[in-house]
Amino acid sequence: MLDESKKIVLTLMFSTIAIIFLIYFSLHNTTPKTDNADVFVETPVNQSTFLNKLANAKHVYIIMDLRNVSDDGVKRNIMQCGVDLAGSRGLVSKNITIASLTEQACYFSSSLNSPQKKPISFCLHFRANSQTITFYITNLNKTYFFNNEMKIGVGKAYKIGDCHVELT
Repeated sequence: MLDESKKIVLTLMFSTIAIIFLIYFSLHNTTPKTDNADVFVETPVNQSTFLNKLANAKHVYIIMDLRNVSDDGVKRNIMQCGVDLAGSRGLVSKNITIASLTEQACYFSSSLNSPQKKPISFCLHFRANSQTITFYITNLNKTYFFNNEMKIGVGKAYKIGDCHVELT
């Protein structure tokens, strides 16, 4: 059985490779947005309620939404937040799927499959799965907590390491 440090190294290594793949494809897209399937409504909860649900989750989705973000610096910050989050100690024992939404498509990868390109609606359905937890990273000024989702607002003022999860 792998010890904790080996699990962390493997998680960081996988996450870094997946994020590099997603960044490459996310920055090389120019097709206009044609999918409006991102309607998602849930009742807000406090941070403690969300973290309790996260502690029991087996699978976690990290969605980096780059759609309608024109500032390249903000795009990089959204993707960096995803990288930082994927490497969080609080997610070490979780199966992680990482997705990047562009104007054209969704690019996603997980420890269970190789990188894939799908319609945006495919990846937005991750958010509606009540059996999983989603970290939805987008260009906002504030972060919101829901039962199965943490909607993380990222802008120009992001510092490496700002996005992380610790479970005690």
